[in-house]
Amino acid sequence: MVPVLRRQHILEYLKRKDSINILDMAGEMGISQSTIRRDLKELEQQGEIEMFHGGGVRLKKESVELDLEQKMVLNREEKERIAEQELREFRFSKCFLGANGISVEFGISNHDPRERAIKRIAINNSVKTYFLIDSVKYGVSAMCKVADFDECTIITGKQIPQMDGWKNVIVA
Repeated sequence: MVPVLRRQHILEYLKRKDSINILDMAGEMGISQSTIRRDLKELEQQGEIEMFHGGGVRLKKESVELDLEQKMVLNREEKERIAEQELREFRFSKCFLGANGISVEFGISNHDPRERAIKRIAINNSVKTYFLIDSVKYGVSAMCKVADFDECTIITGKQIPQMDGWKNVIVA
């Protein structure tokens, strides 16, 4: 078998098996261990595989950056549990948060009750809490109230007439 085809066969085999050893692969393909070693060294130099002491081999794991949407849902419950647990232990001098909606009447709100719980912990453990909220979110009342309007400092990018006179509003 020509080297290119042998190497392709090795890669296909590794996709099915996850890892192999040189002795098993030589037996599988009916070729010598030295030929397998040469092919494996070539594949390793090409960045296709990882070789380990003792003859173990596996496909090289790609480091793929997930997009933000994928990261948000990947292991979400575990991340939230860890965040809640760890946030309870920390004290902050300043805390910066975002929200889905804000109004003088309903306050600061979010769509997700789990996110609300984490934000409440952060607010309770902070000396000073700031909400960074763009002006298009004014007048929006999401499902979960996070805080009263006057409970935190609100930083927004545009003057909103209904917020005039409130000392806790900063227009940046």
